[in-house]
Amino acid sequence: MAPETVLSHLGSVLQQEAIDAETQALRLIARAARGSMRDALSLTDQAIAFGGGQLKEESVKHMLGSADRTYVFQLIEALANGDGKSVVTISETLRLHGLNSASTLEDMSSVLQRMAVLQAVGNSPEADSTDPEAADVARLANLMPADETQLLYSLCIHGRQELGLAPDEYAALTMVLLRLLAFKPKSSSDATSASPIASAPAEKKTSELAGFAQTSLNPQPLQSAQEGDFWNQLVREMVETQAINALVRELALQSQLMARNDKQWTLQVDKDSLNTPSNRERLQAALVQFGHDVQLKVATGPVLDSTAKRLVQENAERQAQAEAIILQDPFVQSLMRDFDAKIVPGSIKPV
Repeated sequence: MAPETVLSHLGSVLQQEAIDAETQALRLIARAARGSMRDALSLTDQAIAFGGGQLKEESVKHMLGSADRTYVFQLIEALANGDGKSVVTISETLRLHGLNSASTLEDMSSVLQRMAVLQAVGNSPEADSTDPEAADVARLANLMPADETQLLYSLCIHGRQELGLAPDEYAALTMVLLRLLAFKPKSSSDATSASPIASAPAEKKTSELAGFAQTSLNPQPLQSAQEGDFWNQLVREMVETQAINALVRELALQSQLMARNDKQWTLQVDKDSLNTPSNRERLQAALVQFGHDVQLKVATGPVLDSTAKRLVQENAERQAQAEAIILQDPFVQSLMRDFDAKIVPGSIKPV
């Protein structure tokens, strides 16, 4: 069922039961139910117990682990303005408050969908005039170009799949959001030095950006390098012991060890945004903790062998094995053969 239908029914039920409920609290439950009225009623029961007999927006947010929509609006606004620093700061705030990364991406997708509708057709007659978020959605729809709205929506939807692949879901969330900035068209003042994406016609730009984004979601095949095993083991140890975190961890995960000697190590990373003096200094300090007192040099260039690529390959292999087990199961095969059953894409997960 549509969230609006769920919201209306919940309101009627609670009115009959004489239970006070804030409309925004019911909106949160309606979204979290994902179309299931049964789940919505179950969540409502839980929320009533959690809130001591009342349904308040703040208590429902806390129960669901949902990010305050204020953070969602701030993230979208920062991305529209190309403000990477604010994106990282807000992401760290979400981490400190223990808010769910997957829910954040879901909420962003919901807001972006509403923005896209406004950008395409304007306000609809059916728009809910009582929705306190309507003004913020309209403001952001005017702030972000329609092609970037479409791209960010795609990145948020696909980015949820990456949260389970990364060692830290908040780092994965930050990288998903920063990915838009990596593909954001340059301003017209930079036209002389702009990339092919930035100089492309508007109607062509969206499809090219989406193509580049999809490529970034599906990295090139791993090509084992000479120092790959050594660097991979060291990076995993630093991550597991939490010697590195946030963007420093991303620098280590996504870099390739090109050369090393007793005095200097050379890494290569394919993103300029990770190759900052602060990240280099903090990674070098972590190496000292692990007994490698060396100078660290980081260059920007193609990466063929990194811990991130190895993790992606390992997870892809586990996923393929899980799918093979299901597909080879005699009972599953009989269902597919006799009843034309189909496996829902993405529903098979490795244990």
